[in-house]
Amino acid sequence: MRGRGELVESLPPPAARLWIVLVLVAARLDTPSVFAALPERRSDGSRSRAIAERLRNGTATVEVLRDGLVNDLTETAERIAPSIANTRNLAAILGIDLTMSGSGPSLFTLAKDRAHALQMARVLRRAGLKARLCALGVAPRSTSDRGLSPYG
Repeated sequence: MRGRGELVESLPPPAARLWIVLVLVAARLDTPSVFAALPERRSDGSRSRAIAERLRNGTATVEVLRDGLVNDLTETAERIAPSIANTRNLAAILGIDLTMSGSGPSLFTLAKDRAHALQMARVLRRAGLKARLCALGVAPRSTSDRGLSPYG
């Protein structure tokens, strides 16, 4: 996206299915409130442009995508809803780096593959977090995939 989010460009998905672990946080955030509390400093968009270029030319890997997982709204959302920070801190202690999705409160991490996603989801669940495995970029192929894709 460009501009103030009103210019949307469709990008090709990565060649391989992406696996994430989605972590639901028991908090309510009002998106306009998060943006209203956001300090003026913002990203210059270079990370997003680099990821978009890698998607366009077919060289986007899990590592490239993971390096670009930065959300300028995280710090502000954590001030409004401390449970986001608490969840991210607990996951960090467990060795899992969670990124906030949109204006929150949901968090996620990108896995190397399905087995890695399963492992991280189990670790997070054992710690009492609501973690769910999801596949991105590919529609479910069979009923055994149902529930693993946000599109299914």
